[in-house]
Amino acid sequence: MMYKRTTILLLLMMLSFNFLYAQKRFESAIFSNVDSLVNIPYGHAVNIKGQDEELLLDIIMPPKEDKMKKRPLLIYIHGGGFSGKSKTTDYSETVCISFAMRGYVTATINYRLGVEKPKSNTNYAEAMYRTQQDGKAAVRFFRKNAAQYGIDTTQIFIMGSSSGGMTCLALAYMDEAEVPADIDQSKWGTLEGNSGNEGYSSKVQGVINCWGAMLNYNWIKKGDAPLFNVAGTADKSVPYDSSFDYHGFKYGSYILYQHCQQLGIATGWRPFYGNGHSLNGEKIKQNSSIQSIAAWLYPLLKIKKGKKDKTAFYKNVNIAEPMPLNNNRNKKSGAAIFTELVFINQNTSSLKLQMHG
Repeated sequence: MMYKRTTILLLLMMLSFNFLYAQKRFESAIFSNVDSLVNIPYGHAVNIKGQDEELLLDIIMPPKEDKMKKRPLLIYIHGGGFSGKSKTTDYSETVCISFAMRGYVTATINYRLGVEKPKSNTNYAEAMYRTQQDGKAAVRFFRKNAAQYGIDTTQIFIMGSSSGGMTCLALAYMDEAEVPADIDQSKWGTLEGNSGNEGYSSKVQGVINCWGAMLNYNWIKKGDAPLFNVAGTADKSVPYDSSFDYHGFKYGSYILYQHCQQLGIATGWRPFYGNGHSLNGEKIKQNSSIQSIAAWLYPLLKIKKGKKDKTAFYKNVNIAEPMPLNNNRNKKSGAAIFTELVFINQNTSSLKLQMHG
């Protein structure tokens, strides 16, 4: 009897070990709780009111028992049309908690809000310009304080939704020589800005754009950082394609995905057919997008992986009817959802297709 009990106990321990082993850090949630630090100053800068504004961020990270000393960092930049919301609203907490549970250090930042009047395309571009200056200061803050927060400075990623996505795209891809001529740099300063933490690089290793768009997709050039895109194809606020513009931001997720493909940049595109801006605010869909983002990021990370993690390309088709992209623009949110997930890594010369489900 004792022998049988011991055997059963050993089997249960083995099953438990195998289950834990199957949960890949960074791809799946491996922690059941997270730690946080709030309202940490990362810089300051002059806002549209002429006031020197303190810039704050929150850090959400794995619990103290995590033994990994250098972890990838994901910085989230919230949306709100450059004039509203904050680091604790929007999609931010969902994103940061989800990735911290996967083993990332995450941060969500406040930045200078406001679009000067008249609310012209130029003034929206300047609002984006100020925001990306603050975002760059946040990246530099974490390089400066990497040891304190357990961050691998060679693995810093940025993610934003709506105007936050627009900010991330400019932060990662716009060069000083490409700053639009109508942005008043004599007033707002250089591309890097003066928001703080000078002397450290603001370079990032990857970008996640959620329902944002670019002023100029040619800012993305061969050899630039990988880009993943999420958008609803019935978005009436910000284009997923280039059929209209949001105050001059014309080139949406699908255009950027195609452009990166042509340049051989690691890229991905997760469309939600028939869905509007912010995926209609539906948590199930937003959580599904987070799963796709985590799966796309995983092969890019500098960690030891098994052979199965080296897939160059895969396509995941979920549910419903396979409808052509252009036929879904006016679908109502209640229509059947067809999603297509495409991942491409840097090695685009060797593509491998896998179908799931």
